[in-house]
Order: sequence, then structure tokens, then C-alpha cells
Amino acid sequence: MAQDSFLDPAMPDIIEQWRAYFRLLELQPSHTILDVGCNTGDADRFLLRLYPYVKMIVGIDNSYSRVQRAQARLLAEYGPGTQCSFMQAPAECLPFPANGYDRVLCVEMLEWVDEPEDVLREVHRVLKPGGVALVIHTDFDTQVFSPADLGLHREVVHRFTDTGPDGTIGRMLTELCTTAGFDEVRPSVYPLINREFSSQMYSQQVFEMMVEWIGGADHKLYDELQKWKEELNIASESGRFFYSVNRNICLCEKRK
Repeated sequence: MAQDSFLDPAMPDIIEQWRAYFRLLELQPSHTILDVGCNTGDADRFLLRLYPYVKMIVGIDNSYSRVQRAQARLLAEYGPGTQCSFMQAPAECLPFPANGYDRVLCVEMLEWVDEPEDVLREVHRVLKPGGVALVIHTDFDTQVFSPADLGLHREVVHRFTDTGPDGTIGRMLTELCTTAGFDEVRPSVYPLINREFSSQMYSQQVFEMMVEWIGGADHKLYDELQKWKEELNIASESGRFFYSVNRNICLCEKRK
């Protein structure tokens, strides 16, 4: 899955998640930041809200339409002349010189490239000595929805995980980042937790995506998912709902 759209409308759980990510980067006024696979730029606009003093933010995506939406939203929020910009570019061959950025983000995009190792080598190349890359991917096989029929839950979560190119790439990040040449790779996990099931929360967003991806072609499963959604809504209203999923994180340092 690509980076989440979480600002318009605001999704408080994803906003708090990105606050935690940015704290890991220890951003300074002199820092230049590259976002590889920026989608429509929500993370970069949010970064600018929290850290308006950073020197430069560049977001790249391979989709022209996503870059155009990112630029339009940036202009609508900040007007012209910010230190943030977006451009279309391939992650496997970044159009930047070596040792150019203090911080690099690579979040929820490695699943969608043929050779994730090539992307991470490029991230390593454009990072300055002493710089840090933040590489993150969700392990969708770790999703928990409660209440649920366990058989149905396992079928839906596993089928959704296997529908994308690699829904379990999160658990491979440490090895991939080490192989890419980083001097130190510090793995951790951010557990996203929801206690309500609503349109403002990630749990409902991903549930609707599962309905679309795997329920659209399977009418019996689609009907079961609609019944399950009703149960989740009732559980949410009574305070019994629980959702969690693991975001796998690697903080990667390039020393020289």
C-alpha cells in the first residue's frame, strides 16, 4: 500500500503515527529531506507543519497524477514559495547527486517495485555521510480485528496480504537495509491501535480496501464482510472494538 492520505480529512491515528516517525529523525534547521514514494504528499505537508524551519523537503513519486495532486494541495495550504516541492521520478534511479540529503523517507512503497534492493541502494547513495534513512512498511499479515469469526478473519487477512505484490515485506526490511550498505540498521515496530471503528480511523479505511480488493470478485465473501462490518460497528458503539497492525521500521545510518 502507498503512503496513507491522512490530512484531508484528518485521521488522528495516522497523524499520531507520523508524529512518532518524525521524532525518530531528530530534524534540525539545516536538514534537507527526500521522501521517496511520496504519494500525494500528505507526509511532507505535515512535516512542514511540524518543522517549518527545515531547509528543504523534496517528494518524488513515479506517478505524474499523484505528483500533480501533491503540488496542488501544497499550493492550496501554503501558497507559492515554500521550501517543499514535488517531482515525478523513478525510485530505482533517483535524479540526484550522491551525498545530497540529510534525511530520506521511504515509507510503504517497496512492495510496489520489482527490485526493492535497488531502491534502498539509491536511498543510501543520495544520503549524506552521517545521514539517516527511515524505511517503513506495514506487515498486513499482523492485522487483528475484534470481534471476529476467527476462520473468516484469518481468511480475509491472509487473502488481502497476498493480493498485493508483497504484503509481508515489512518483516524483511532489516535484511534489505543491511544488504543495501547502511552501517547501522535499528529495527523497531510501531503498533497502530484503534479502539473505534469509524471513517476517521485506519481500521475502517483498510477494511473497506479489503472489501474492494478481495470481496469484489467473490460475492459470498462480500456478503460475509458486510455482516462482519455491521458487527464491528456495533462493537465500536459499545466499546468492545479492537484493531491493531504492525508497522515495521528501520532507522538506517550512513556513516561515511
